[in-house]
Amino acid sequence: MYHLMKLMILKTQFSETNFPSVLFIYIVALACFVSGCAVPVSPSGGPRDTEGPKIIRTIPENEAVLVDTRKIQIYFDEYTDRNSVRQNIRLEPSLDLPFRVEFTKKRVDILFEEDLPSNTTLAILLGSNIADVRRNRMNAPYKLAFSTGAELAKGVASVSVRNVDGELPEPGTTIYLFRLDDQKKDPLDGSERTNPQTADTENEAMYIAEPDTSGRAWFSYLSDGEYTAIWFDDLDRDRIWDSEREPAQPLDQPRFTLLDGDTLDLGRLYLKPAEPPAPILAGIGVPFRDRLRLRFNTPVIASENAYGRITSSANNDTDNSLLAWPVPSTDGQNMEPNVIWLQSERPLLEDSLYTIELFGFSDPLGREPQRYEEPFLGNNTIMEEPIQYLALDPSIGLRPNTSARFVYSGFLDESNALDSLKIIINNALDSGTLKKQIVRNQIIVDPPEGGWATGDRVRFLVWNPFLQEHQSVEPEFWYPNRLGEIDLILTDSTRSTWNAQLLREPLSTTQNAIQNMHQIVQIDTLVTGQALFSNLIPGEVQLRLYQDRNANGVWDAGSVSPYERPEPYIVRRRIPVTEGFTTEVRIEVQ
Repeated sequence: MYHLMKLMILKTQFSETNFPSVLFIYIVALACFVSGCAVPVSPSGGPRDTEGPKIIRTIPENEAVLVDTRKIQIYFDEYTDRNSVRQNIRLEPSLDLPFRVEFTKKRVDILFEEDLPSNTTLAILLGSNIADVRRNRMNAPYKLAFSTGAELAKGVASVSVRNVDGELPEPGTTIYLFRLDDQKKDPLDGSERTNPQTADTENEAMYIAEPDTSGRAWFSYLSDGEYTAIWFDDLDRDRIWDSEREPAQPLDQPRFTLLDGDTLDLGRLYLKPAEPPAPILAGIGVPFRDRLRLRFNTPVIASENAYGRITSSANNDTDNSLLAWPVPSTDGQNMEPNVIWLQSERPLLEDSLYTIELFGFSDPLGREPQRYEEPFLGNNTIMEEPIQYLALDPSIGLRPNTSARFVYSGFLDESNALDSLKIIINNALDSGTLKKQIVRNQIIVDPPEGGWATGDRVRFLVWNPFLQEHQSVEPEFWYPNRLGEIDLILTDSTRSTWNAQLLREPLSTTQNAIQNMHQIVQIDTLVTGQALFSNLIPGEVQLRLYQDRNANGVWDAGSVSPYERPEPYIVRRRIPVTEGFTTEVRIEVQ
């Protein structure tokens, strides 16, 4: 841009007559130059940038003392997304100190509008959601601490944070620390405190912390005093817990005291997902004369015996009641967790109104949907697309006495479907010795008397009407000599009893219509000291242990107000189950 301006100057003959033109050219060139420098953009070309911004320098330096300035400078190694910076700068402790943020190339300036308090340790927290211009986030939050006095507060408290499945929490998850000496009310029980040092706060968290890449959230540079830490979903971003609408969880240690620069470990916090709303059937669609699409407000699961009873409102319909059962979606792949498809035993007439009553449907917490009172119209449209074969259930394989279930996208014609299934054992076609039956959209083949024999090679030729061809299915057979064990040993001096759950890894995050519940290996086995889990199919499993102190059958994460301590909980991920071997899992219970 500089050379362009120079060239324009050289080529322009200056005179009184052309002065306005020359001035106009200069103004345009200067505007282009300024606009080109105003908005940072990432360089083009080269390998794709996937790393977030890094802080390479600060003024003042971290842990500086005797700081006497209103201006804090943060130098990044690349241009940052300015909105992400503005939204993720916080001051600790939370004081009424207004500031503004300015940008100069890769530098961020934090400008306080008044003098900083004397003899105070302050920290500026830069959250991990700060991103570069390509939306790559920082790897971890950054804290710049300094003191306006001669000494720096040295107190430290930390907590390990995990989701209930043992995974690291989402970026931006925040733990809030209240200094009880600064509160009018105790945030745990709401009681009035007698000697608050600061009277103008209303239960505002003075400190915050985000988990780092290891899942540990650090509160540092704390002065002596009494504190409490909780997690809550700060929807207003005001550091104040709104108990009416913001979910919260307490730590196992409700209060703690720091003296003389203590360093305290507050244990582990397992974040339990917020309880979804109670299931409601929000609407019914009838795209075909025998198919119903049920849309719920939350994911719903159909039990093995689930069905719907449909009633016609027509007076001339002598047989005004019919049944409908769950099937996969019309294209065979229902990836909508809030949708259930039903197929009725008879067509629903276009000019008739119907109502439905559901049985055996619930959300993952076992809550049944409310009765749906709205009538709906039938449809005469015929589903012309042929049904298709979808999958073998259980997909993980068959044990010696497990039936093979072949799942289709719709009800089967018994006269043709059974004959279409061919069973080949050791290269010989089965002559009809195995029992086969059709249950709506499944062909079920029972094992022979005595179970599937060790060493036999069994292959199924399954007819797919959609493809007009047989598909070869050769399931995995899990005989006793191929199974593994887990020997769980709890080094618990109190000999307390734990509820143990085994779930197969990796855990599924979608509710597919043909997905089965074989993910759960064993559930709620009581363990005291030691337990042996036998006959496990090889792979990886997740172990969850909890103490059901209130005997409600589930793990409870506790309550902030009134304070209820979280029930003890332990999770171990990716425990290997090896064919023919016993895996020892030793857990030290504290």
